[in-house]
Amino acid sequence: MTPVYIVLGVMLYKWSLKNQSGELAMSKDDFSAFNSQEGEVKKASTAGYDPNLSDIGLTLHYKSGGSKSGTQEELDWGYKEGYLLEFLGGNLNNAKALDELFSNKWMIQGFMGRRAVKKALASPEALQEFLGDPGTVNDFLADRTITAALNSPQVVNVLSQSDMAKTLLAAPAFQGLISNPDAVQELAGNNPKIMALLRRPEIRAAIMASPQTGPLAAALGWKKQ
Repeated sequence: MTPVYIVLGVMLYKWSLKNQSGELAMSKDDFSAFNSQEGEVKKASTAGYDPNLSDIGLTLHYKSGGSKSGTQEELDWGYKEGYLLEFLGGNLNNAKALDELFSNKWMIQGFMGRRAVKKALASPEALQEFLGDPGTVNDFLADRTITAALNSPQVVNVLSQSDMAKTLLAAPAFQGLISNPDAVQELAGNNPKIMALLRRPEIRAAIMASPQTGPLAAALGWKKQ
């Protein structure tokens, strides 16, 4: 989902996700994650490209993780700002479509190739700075699509289990951040809305259940019952 807040919120989920929700509110040209093993993705031309979310061809392309070699269209799904959020909003009742798109390896590669994403995931400090902006967090949580997604246990589950979420959670910047209790507590203290999100039963359960987010649960002082 997505999805660095949805991921911080499951990772804070912005799988995440406008997120960093939908797309991780990562529309601010200021992140830097890690390069995929395939190398940096060149910015694709989207001139005249108007994705049709109901296009049957889309379903065929992203089915089963994507094509073997990857297509420019698949890379564009992740690289084009706003597309993932739009897709999320148009498929809140279609868990299969969300699962297939957010686990498409080429879409994920395109997303990770964004300059903004790379900047945000450049280091634990860069990620903390991005997540520590209350204005960005509030804008993210106020988005209608994000609100609807977070209110759907099915959508939260799909996004939290997606390959996109796993990729974000495995990022050194994320692992470094959640392994620092002081940094986590500082983020929580500066962003009460994030803590409210993390305390939601379905979000807390997802965090407690994932080995990748174990350090986050520990930093928050959560213990399994």
